[in-house]
Amino acid sequence: MTTNTPPTNASVSLVVVENGTVVQKPLGRIIELETEESYTVLAWMREDAPPLALLDSASEGLRIEDLVEQFIEANFLIRGVFQTLIKKYSPTQQLAPNVAFASGEAYDKVKLKIKKEKKGDKEVIPVAHYIPATLTYTCSLPAIARSGYHPTFHEQFHHYHWILNPEDYKAADDTMREEMPVFGQQLFGIHRRYHPNTPHGRAQEILRRLAQTQFQGWSFERKWEFLKEHRKHEPLLDSCEIVVDRYEIAELVYEGIEI
Repeated sequence: MTTNTPPTNASVSLVVVENGTVVQKPLGRIIELETEESYTVLAWMREDAPPLALLDSASEGLRIEDLVEQFIEANFLIRGVFQTLIKKYSPTQQLAPNVAFASGEAYDKVKLKIKKEKKGDKEVIPVAHYIPATLTYTCSLPAIARSGYHPTFHEQFHHYHWILNPEDYKAADDTMREEMPVFGQQLFGIHRRYHPNTPHGRAQEILRRLAQTQFQGWSFERKWEFLKEHRKHEPLLDSCEIVVDRYEIAELVYEGIEI
């Protein structure tokens, strides 16, 4: 795919706590390589990275190689659906975010404190988050080990929202910022159940309602343009309350909800 976008040079790192201090250990970089068939592929280059055997104590029994492979596969698939929009918007930032895998202790120290969007919302306890300023998503290794779910599609759609449409991203309310990755998850057949009284849950409800309209038959590009232009979620919910019968969620943690 030929664009003016800078080539990907994404960092991979492990975040741990040493002597009470959060430390980020480089695990190499993900770069673009051209194949003989003129295809662009991503490769994990591990020069000067610590041996993977040293990561066992922080990795919760997960193989870092597997997580990086999932990240690369997800980015390949996501780039494929965004080809037309990448050409249209010519993003000036790399097409793959940086990724940091955090131990449980480290993630507790670096995770974002998420303000409630509405009175009565459930507290959201993140297990991964994306920071536009650093183009980095950080995820909790214990959360991945516990749920078996690596949130790479979700966080990479945050990245694409930011690099393609930064003004829309900045102006979007919390629900509409979550709309794009929830939409992306569903596009790739990832269906998670979010509590309705969270931005993620409202995003999910918007998509449920839109699926009953002509939106369902639109192309990916038209759906993306429609969603990203709605910076406030209320018009899409049509001022109706979300009603979910006998809603159950298995991921309750303390008084909050893991997302």
